Amino acid sequence: MQFNEAKLRDRKQGMEQRMIDYYYRVLDLCRRVDPNMGEAVKLGHLWRGLKPSVLKKLWSLKPGTCEEFLQEVKRYQEMTSRTRQDEWTLGILGKEDAGQNPTTGQEVSVGDRMERMEKMFREELLKSVSASKFFRRV
Repeated sequence: MQFNEAKLRDRKQGMEQRMIDYYYRVLDLCRRVDPNMGEAVKLGHLWRGLKPSVLKKLWSLKPGTCEEFLQEVKRYQEMTSRTRQDEWTLGILGKEDAGQNPTTGQEVSVGDRMERMEKMFREELLKSVSASKFFRRV
C-alpha cells in the first residue's frame, strides 16, 4: 500500500500522455490506496499531476467532482483534436485553400476539406498506378 501511495503522490501527466489516460490512472491509484477516498482528495491528486498548460486551461472551469473533471477533460481533448485536424488540413491544402471557398467566399467545413484531400490523394494514386502500368509495358 505504501508503494501505491508514493506512486500516487509522484504521479505526473506524461508529455505525450492523453489527459483521459492520466485521469483513469490517477483514479485507479486512488482506489488502490483507499477505496473510500473522498472526492476532494481525488481531485487534489488529479490537479497535482497535470501538465501546466492543461492545468491553466481547466483551472478556470473549477470542476467540483471527479465526474465534472472527466467531462471537462473530454471537452478539452475534443477541442484540441479538432484544432490539430484543422492544422493538419491547413498544412496539406495551404492557408488560402483551407478556410474559404474561393468562388463563394463562404467558410468550408473540415468535412468538406477532408473530402477535397481524399479526392486529391485518389487522383495522385491513380496517376501513380497509371504510370507504373505504363513503365511495365515499356
